[in-house]
Amino acid sequence: ALDDNNLKAFSQPSFDEIENINENEDFTFKASFEVQSSIELGEYKELAIKKNSYSFEKKKVADTIENMRKSQGTEKPKEGEIAEGDVCLLEYAYFINDDDEKVKRTAVALINEDDLNFKHIHKELLGMKKDDEKEIKLKIPEKYPDAELAGKKGKMSVKIISVSEIDVPALDDEFAKDVGFENLEQLNLD
Repeated sequence: ALDDNNLKAFSQPSFDEIENINENEDFTFKASFEVQSSIELGEYKELAIKKNSYSFEKKKVADTIENMRKSQGTEKPKEGEIAEGDVCLLEYAYFINDDDEKVKRTAVALINEDDLNFKHIHKELLGMKKDDEKEIKLKIPEKYPDAELAGKKGKMSVKIISVSEIDVPALDDEFAKDVGFENLEQLNLD
């Protein structure tokens, strides 16, 4: 029946309405299955496609590429003072309203003066060295995750455990290949 009607089955048939099955006798049944449908394509070769074009400010492109370089960078230990962009491991403790110690932790901090929540603290860390200790006056941001501390004033004692700098890769064809482009020119264009 499939060949007679030029059909291609896409599924196993399900049988129903099977009547009078007796050994060595003809019988009738109905079979249902999915078949390949025929599709006739209309004229599509002459369709026009509008390609969107985008333009970006050179500064935004340069900033994005610089962020890509930083994300591909590696940390290496540094002797000397903490500078913008360095990473430091530090121990810190909060003292709220000169009360007992509320929080004592060890943390990693990326020194970035653009950090809105901790800009003041990051500025205070600049120039410190490994093993330096300092007390910093602070006001904890209103939108701080720990509601008990949010918006309160106090002080923070810090001790620098280690300082590292980020060694970013050179801006060249090799870097462009590492981030999925053929070369530096293509990275700047795309």
